[in-house]
Order: sequence, then C-alpha cells, then structure tokens
Amino acid sequence: MRIWLRFSVLLTLFVPVALLWAQGGSSNLPPQRSPIFGGAGGRSFALSCAPGRVLTGLRARVDAFVFAVGITCRPILPDGALGPESAVGELAGGTSGTPVAVGCPSGHVIAAVEVRAATYLQALSAQCSEWDAARRRFRTRPVQSVTVGAAAANVPQHVTRCEFGSQPMVGLWGRAESLVDAVGFVCDEP
Repeated sequence: MRIWLRFSVLLTLFVPVALLWAQGGSSNLPPQRSPIFGGAGGRSFALSCAPGRVLTGLRARVDAFVFAVGITCRPILPDGALGPESAVGELAGGTSGTPVAVGCPSGHVIAAVEVRAATYLQALSAQCSEWDAARRRFRTRPVQSVTVGAAAANVPQHVTRCEFGSQPMVGLWGRAESLVDAVGFVCDEP
C-alpha cells in the first residue's frame, strides 16, 4: 500500500512537470512585470500589445531626454509566424523632442531592454531575439539592438530580460508627464 501511495504522489508531481517540459518549459504562466527604472515623478501609464501580439518596436519623442514613449506590435499568425507591425495607442509623455521609431527586423521580438535613466529616461535599447514560429518562443540570444535616445556616460544602466522563452515582451509601464520619468516592461505569452 505504501509503495502505491508513494508512486501516486510521484506520478501526481511528475505529470505536470513533464507536460510543462514538453510544451517548451512554460504554459499559461502569469505575466512577468519588471520593476520600473528612473525617477519618482510623473503620472502612471501602461501601454500593451493586444492579446495574441508581441512587442517588436519602440516609438518616442527624444532630444537630450526621452520626452514620450510608445510601442509597436506584431500579431502571432495561426502558423506561429509574426504578422505586419503596427503602432499601438498614443505616446505616453510630453510633446517636445523629435519623433523616432525603431523596430526589430521581421521575424524578431523584443525579449530584453537596457534602460538608461536617473531622474528622467535618457535612452532605451531593445534587444531583438529571433522568434521560433513552430515552437512559439524566442531564442535567448539577441541578434540586434534598436535604440531610442542617447545616454550620457554616467547615467545608470538597468537591463531587464524576459525570463521564459514563451513570454516575449508585450508592453511597458511607468510614469511620465512632460518627460518620461521611469519605465518598466511586461513579458507574457501572446
């Protein structure tokens, strides 16, 4: 009886782990929200790709600082490939600065970002990773970076990465007013 009970307990523990492993290491995980990096001012904002879409680019208004920030997203098509990129929502922040937009190459998603900020955001450098359509996950090694803004040498650098390959970045959040004060990112399954 004891052997059967131990076997039942082990089987109960093993089956969910085996299913998780077979699906690429994650399934229906909760969203992963990074801390925000930067100053304490501004009002809260959140920008998110729609369900079934992933973050693939950044929009901004920049000069010496990042005055406003926005996102671009791509849908995940039925075969797992990425569809066409489109801008999502308004920019969060002020109206000064020069408008810029940067995006990952086709077939790539944002899975890590370097944030350069002290009191205000000075630069974001998104690291683009290849999207594996068949497995619906990103490859961990970034292949290219796209950057908005330019940081002075002494500005603190913070890097945030998506923890699970099935959860690329799908949005950002933070605080902004006439400048972007602070920013963080959200990783989730599309």
